[in-house]
Amino acid sequence: MVFTTSGSTARLVSRLRPPVPVYAFTPDERVARQLAVQFGVRAVTAPRVASVDEMLRQVDEIAIRKGLLAPGDCVAF
Repeated sequence: MVFTTSGSTARLVSRLRPPVPVYAFTPDERVARQLAVQFGVRAVTAPRVASVDEMLRQVDEIAIRKGLLAPGDCVAF
């Protein structure tokens, strides 16, 4: 899971061709649409955050609410 405003982080991870999905959380709907064509990237729009702690909490909550994760799943940020 990555949080990105421009999409660059998700693109960098996508280049590695990971065997698992890359969930890219972004506050920009335009960036989310652009990431739709990147290998293995599933873009999710999320509100803008002010801190890393808030970002991690928000990503966990959104991913569980959308069914991307189940409680107890192992995730790399």
